[in-house]
Amino acid sequence: MEAIDLVLTAHRVDGLLSGTWEKQVEQKTQYVGRGRGSASREKRVIRSIRSHLPHIIRQEDHSAELSQRFGWQACVTNAGHTRRSLRDAVLC
Repeated sequence: MEAIDLVLTAHRVDGLLSGTWEKQVEQKTQYVGRGRGSASREKRVIRSIRSHLPHIIRQEDHSAELSQRFGWQACVTNAGHTRRSLRDAVLC
């Protein structure tokens, strides 16, 4: 959770997203050393832990406030310099 908070803070989007996370643990038993196992052979348990974000919810009210405050829009065109005009830039 701390890592997620750091990323949201770094990109200045605190409060725009919320979510739940799950911890998934997988355990596998493996024989120690090379070769086949036997009843008397030593074993070890290997755990792999994975964090998963199944649900991410966008906070619409807070994002609407920020978009009103920012008040700008980016426009992109693939037209060359000769085809672009001031009218085209305003209409996007």
